[in-house]
Amino acid sequence: MTGFGRRRLLQAAALGASVVAAPALFAQAGKAGAARGLVVAQIVDFSQAQQDVSKDFLIGSRAAWQDINAQGGIRGRAVQHLALETDGSPASLKAALETVQANPGCIALSGTVGDRLAAQVVDALRVQDVAIAHVAPWLQNASVAIDEQTFPIFAARQEQIAYALKTLVGMGLKELGAVYGTPQDHAAYHAELERIAADMQLSLKSFSDAGDLRARGQKLSATTPAVLLFIGGTPELAEFSQGLQKQARQRYVVALADVNLQTLAQIGTMRNTPVIATQPVPLANSSLPIVRQYRSTLARLFDEPPAPLSLADFKPMHVRAVATQTLREARNRDEFIQRGHKILGFAIDVIPGREEARLIYQGVAHMLPQSDERRLVVDIGGRSTEMILGVGLDARTTESYRVGSVAWSMKYFPEGQFTPKAFETAKVAAKAVLDEAVNVYAASAWDTAYGSSGTIGAVSEALDAAGFAPGLVTREGLDWLMEKLLKAQSADKLKLDGMKDDRRSVIGGGISVLRAVFDLLGINEMKAAQGALRHGVLYDLLDREQDLTDLRSTTVQRLAAKFGADSAQSLRVSRVALHLFRMARATSPVPEAEAERLQRKLAWAAQLHEIGARISHSDYHRHGAYILDNADAPGFALPELHRLGLLVLGHRGKLRKLEAHYDDAVFMQQLLCLRLSVILCHARRDPDMKGMSLQCASGGNKLVALGCRPGWAEAFPQSAHLLREEVLAWQKTPWKLLINRI
Repeated sequence: MTGFGRRRLLQAAALGASVVAAPALFAQAGKAGAARGLVVAQIVDFSQAQQDVSKDFLIGSRAAWQDINAQGGIRGRAVQHLALETDGSPASLKAALETVQANPGCIALSGTVGDRLAAQVVDALRVQDVAIAHVAPWLQNASVAIDEQTFPIFAARQEQIAYALKTLVGMGLKELGAVYGTPQDHAAYHAELERIAADMQLSLKSFSDAGDLRARGQKLSATTPAVLLFIGGTPELAEFSQGLQKQARQRYVVALADVNLQTLAQIGTMRNTPVIATQPVPLANSSLPIVRQYRSTLARLFDEPPAPLSLADFKPMHVRAVATQTLREARNRDEFIQRGHKILGFAIDVIPGREEARLIYQGVAHMLPQSDERRLVVDIGGRSTEMILGVGLDARTTESYRVGSVAWSMKYFPEGQFTPKAFETAKVAAKAVLDEAVNVYAASAWDTAYGSSGTIGAVSEALDAAGFAPGLVTREGLDWLMEKLLKAQSADKLKLDGMKDDRRSVIGGGISVLRAVFDLLGINEMKAAQGALRHGVLYDLLDREQDLTDLRSTTVQRLAAKFGADSAQSLRVSRVALHLFRMARATSPVPEAEAERLQRKLAWAAQLHEIGARISHSDYHRHGAYILDNADAPGFALPELHRLGLLVLGHRGKLRKLEAHYDDAVFMQQLLCLRLSVILCHARRDPDMKGMSLQCASGGNKLVALGCRPGWAEAFPQSAHLLREEVLAWQKTPWKLLINRI
């Protein structure tokens, strides 16, 4: 098959957005490849910084080729999708291209990702004179020289910038601010933006300082242009927009790249600052033909509708998936979490009830004007109800009760029948669970009641549609709604404007719980809040990026103080453990933010390693682990606390108790550094670590070497003895500890 034939085949497939034209072109390609199978290769960059975007592209490509094959392939022949992963190095790219050239059935490269790799492939194909079509590469930079065998279909950022500026100038705009999501974005596009702005006689003010984007937004002055061009992705824009909320001057943001407007809207950043995207990601319920085809493909392949949001372009540190009461009580929780992690590509955190309540309050409070108002926030979910008292952004009293709309509907309305007796029984049962809240959440403890999401949101929408005061749930409204449900007699027959179909089957239980809350707490009216759990999780995620704003750091300090941990010793052990850990991780470098996260968690374990001594000095490490597994710890998810508890449990004694974690390299390295630190600080004074080194073998080898300067063992014989004992302890695991000069 000639190179021209290959190009014609894949060009038609890409530009036509259909495989209908491919058979004819395949027939024109000649008979040389008739006896061979068809192969389309995709080269993807799985380096640390790029792997999340690449994974999303790869999954999409596999689904597309599976769908084509399910419909008969090309002229009845299946197409093999060959994925070639690289690590970002020239050697791995060379190996991938050699694999392509060595495969006689390979007719094209398709969907090369990311941007840097795609540019390298374009250059390599030209230099090596490889006659193969290169279709739909992820090329964001228009400065890459494109030859006749490369067919880019994504708009380059320079093209987006030129289009955006032309449109703005046409609207009469005279000045524009430019904000960059990352230093790399500034380096790649600043010069081009300056040139285009100068050509259009547009005054441009750029903000290129690296660091906290939210702080950048907060620091904008009154003289900063009202319209800001943001060059970056959705996560960076979300962070920057948070800082604009307190600006006195109205701002308008024009965004480039694949910005997801629905994500920004759900976060709430578009409430006060309009965002205009030049290249928006279509919503999953869009009527665009390509989106309808996407939904149809997913329905065939996975038998489920697509999620409305995509996780493409999000790094793990920018994504948090949380699970609430359903998984807190599920017997197969661990199995579900493992499978969910595999499907999502991100860990799932099961959060305690009080932590869920705190996050709900954060979501609600961030969407309200800041004031000294005492607030009651109630969230009736499917299997639990959260109540919070707070002022401003401070949640002062939090609780979670095991009563919810789904649980109560299943128990008291099993057939979906609405009767006075069923409602009364359900309300009494809810009061029996919520009785203990009466004194704590009495009307005298708050000024305004707010309802978040779930049942209260559904009730508010139904009342709004019926003509009641918008955004307000009253006793009168609840009585009216109750009459409507009783008149309908069953969930199947209920027809109510403003209420979604999927809410009808659980509204009976939800109304019963809400009426119980109104009665017990003396509520006459409740305002429907805009914020909810998801918003609280997002704000908390932003706070976690800095130690000073990470609530978990404060929680660790409070736990250490509550259980009387020796603060001087904890600080000493923490400092030594972190020094060892940084040396150990030198052979496995990770991005700075990820390294800081790992070090922070090791420091927490060091701060808490002695908290069990308050119960008993004997086996205090076991008591400490038990405390962490059962403590109320604001900011922490249950898996996080358990992992901290494992480090505390394993910082002394035999290692067999942790054999289930032997394959977790990061955990084992953290544990080793904590154990070595405790040994070196056993005399409760600063150890002499001059000339000491710690190295981990690369390539997955479970070998760690601790080096000491000549004469150290003689100078500190007790520490040397304890280190020799530690070597013996590790010999009973797959990991091996070697110590030089001891």
